[in-house]
Parts: sequence; structure tokens; C-alpha cells
Amino acid sequence: SVISVDRAAEWIVRLALLENPKHRLVNLGFANPPTLAEVCDAFVQECGFTRPPKVSLSLLRPAARVGDLIAKKRSGFPLTTSNLRKLTQSTNVDCSRAAEMIPEVASVDFAGELRESADFYQSLTS
Repeated sequence: SVISVDRAAEWIVRLALLENPKHRLVNLGFANPPTLAEVCDAFVQECGFTRPPKVSLSLLRPAARVGDLIAKKRSGFPLTTSNLRKLTQSTNVDCSRAAEMIPEVASVDFAGELRESADFYQSLTS
């Protein structure tokens, strides 16, 4: 989740100051996590990045297997079966407990938080 440090710190302080918290363990993040498509759309919209090309999985799967071989020689090669699996499987963290104790968690969205941090992400490409 892209949550500003300021917002995360604010929420952590609020949670820490609760006298009798309903939950003793929470995940801090978006109550409604974005899909990969929503993440890509937000980076294009909010940061002005180029839209990534869409490639069918039927082409990516064999390319990723070749990428596995390349990654053995060139550490960090990006197109591997492991990375492809991460991009095509949903992995959501349940943040509903935090939203129960801090209602604003439910109203924070990825694009809005990214908008607040767009300068940071744009600076990474400079």
C-alpha cells in the first residue's frame, strides 16, 4: 500500500493511544486494496508515467521461463516465473481491523495517496 509516512505515523499514534483497543494486532493499509490495473492507472494518471504495454499471459509464461534461465546468469532479471506469479495472483492483506478502530482508513484510496507522493515517484525517474 502507498500510504504516506505522515498518515501512517498519525494512524499508529492514534492506535497506540487507544485506551482499550478492540484488536491488539492490525494490518495498516487500504481497507479496499487496489488491483494491479488500478495501480498502473493511478501511476499513469497521478505521476504522468507512460502506460505499460499489455501482453497476453500466453506470451509471458514462456518468456518468463526463458527469463528464469537469464536470471541465473544475470541477477535481478525482472521477467521470471516467480515475478510473473506475483503479478498475476491476488494477495490481499485484511486491513478491516484497522478500519474498525480508525474509520478514515476505509476512505483512503490508492490514487489519492499516490497523488500526495507523486513528486517522490517522479524523482525516481529523473
